[in-house]
Amino acid sequence: MPQPPLSDGPWGEAIRYWLNERKWLQADLSKKTGIRPNTISRATRGFHTTTRVLERIAQVFKVPLDDVLVSPNRKLANEQRRRWAVDIAEDVLRRMEARASAAPLNEVLDDAVTSADRLARRLKTERVAQTKRRRTTKKVL
Repeated sequence: MPQPPLSDGPWGEAIRYWLNERKWLQADLSKKTGIRPNTISRATRGFHTTTRVLERIAQVFKVPLDDVLVSPNRKLANEQRRRWAVDIAEDVLRRMEARASAAPLNEVLDDAVTSADRLARRLKTERVAQTKRRRTTKKVL
């Protein structure tokens, strides 16, 4: 049996995340929200829906509306990238301070560029992994 198509609405991924967290079916969500099953199905697949539907879903999940608009998985990935950037920036500053008196400026700047390149590679690797996870999730659903 072919899988129903997914759209690009980020709320679909978020709703699937919360259904999985609660171990609920779409039918459970439909009963708890009083929203028709086909409307829940379309929202869960990321198709157009109204803010009112998303607000009701958020109320039933007992989460803020923004947690239904964007999947917590995406928020965690963004937070992880931010932490990496901060760690690398702090590392660069420590190295610059340690070498400032002993090393020529061009060596300090080379270290900074190397660290920035390392961050760019980590971010690219994370984006590729995230894209693969999304594709796998779409295939499963």
